Amino acid sequence: MWQFPAAYGLWSPANITTSLWMDAADASTVTVESGAVSQWNDKSGNGRNATQGTSANRPLYTAAAQNSLSALSFDGTNDRLDIDSTSIFTANAGDFALFAAYKSKFTSGLGTVFANYINNGNFTLYFGTSPAYATPWGIYNAATVDIDSGSHTTNKNYLISLVRSSSNFTGWTDGNQKNTVSNGINVGVPSKWRIGALFEGAGDAGSTFGFMDLYELITINSAPSTLDRQKLEGYLAHKWSLT
Repeated sequence: MWQFPAAYGLWSPANITTSLWMDAADASTVTVESGAVSQWNDKSGNGRNATQGTSANRPLYTAAAQNSLSALSFDGTNDRLDIDSTSIFTANAGDFALFAAYKSKFTSGLGTVFANYINNGNFTLYFGTSPAYATPWGIYNAATVDIDSGSHTTNKNYLISLVRSSSNFTGWTDGNQKNTVSNGINVGVPSKWRIGALFEGAGDAGSTFGFMDLYELITINSAPSTLDRQKLEGYLAHKWSLT
């Protein structure tokens, strides 16, 4: 029924204002060439499509990866998709929220789901799975701000949420609230956003890539209400059988 929210009066992210909405289950948004994804289209209406022009760096499109729905499979070595946009979030000090449903396959290092890419090859926002830090996610401005200090499990499905509100970062893993960190770190003004990796060039290493099956990624350019956050988490949990 999740495929027909309008017909059944069910809630979906279309009911709120999203700044980015990437949905691997919607085959109409995915361009596949030789089994790999060259473009993944944004369903938010903002046209922030993710692309990869190098065939060797494209994630695979895996049918029936989770709950009979398709996923993008990143190899943890060089797969990544780029979004040429600086405005997914308000520059620097604005409130925002991120949500992701995925299976982490990483055993060490950083497994990146989503990050901003700064011109100097750095980043100020990291969102993903980090076995190296024994936490599902949370690195900012090259300084660790662990929102969830729990352990990481390889080959586990994760539903993670991060909300910044008035310089407070609060995280949820599988719907359970973790830490709130008061930190004035800004997310910076990126030259692009990246799915599956931090940055490329001489500083790249395998640990900067996400080894995962990515199901869905949603961002909001504001701090959502508690009810909207819970609706988003519930939507992802039921759709991807993560309940």
